[in-house]
Amino acid sequence: MATKSVSTSGDWRELAKAARESVPDDVFDHIPMRFAEGGKTIRFHGSRISLNVIIDSYTRWGYTIEDLCEAHPHMNSGDIRKVIDYFESPDGGWIDEYIALLDASFDAWERDFRRRWEAGEFPARDFGISKNSKPVQ
Repeated sequence: MATKSVSTSGDWRELAKAARESVPDDVFDHIPMRFAEGGKTIRFHGSRISLNVIIDSYTRWGYTIEDLCEAHPHMNSGDIRKVIDYFESPDGGWIDEYIALLDASFDAWERDFRRRWEAGEFPARDFGISKNSKPVQ
């Protein structure tokens, strides 16, 4: 039974778009990062570590560059230092807004998902088991 979507909020998409648009065009000339997931987030080259993880760890949790290197041993300490130095420079002023917009986007997405879940919008799944499947012996 298909249930009509009760999702009325595209807020999270707009917030994610605003986060993407807050990033200066020349940022990747200054820090060793790239856009990933079709422009949805900024990650270190060759890594799944995102800009917001590094900056939050540094600002919110008080990690030092050495702590970050220990937590992410596959990352180059020089690259982490470049990102932190850029963040602390006047050129990095956009990063706080970018992270705030990403956080707000995720919060809006979560509210939207919960609303849809509670409305029963998502169909039950059989996880690949069908009536014609033979049991594994």
